[in-house]
Amino acid sequence: MNIAKIKTFTAIIVPMTLVLALFLPVYASAAPLVPCNGTTEPCTFVKIIELVKNIIKFLVFSLAVPLAAISFAIAGVMILTAGGNTGQVEKAKEIFWNVLIGLIVALSAWLIVNAILLGLGAQKGLGVFN
Repeated sequence: MNIAKIKTFTAIIVPMTLVLALFLPVYASAAPLVPCNGTTEPCTFVKIIELVKNIIKFLVFSLAVPLAAISFAIAGVMILTAGGNTGQVEKAKEIFWNVLIGLIVALSAWLIVNAILLGLGAQKGLGVFN
């Protein structure tokens, strides 16, 4: 790996890590991922489906979407601060496309898992607001 790729990687990963470190506890404390505790409430098949639903919702809507927004912002700043440097503009465009493809893959996976969970008997699927 050459030095330029390491610098670009560091310039992208460090801000994302800082933002996640600041805001991830807020997302994680909003709703528990595990729906049963095993002592007062038995873990049934319905609770396992709810656990899968909670994990997928957390990964897609609490991690993937904010990371995509941050990546889009970083790429936009890279374009704005390029100052005629075509190499930096090309890197920013590559980041835009990679993030867009990754977001489409993540949302497609969410859609597929939602369909599977509905087929297995989940009440509301992976609705974002339920």
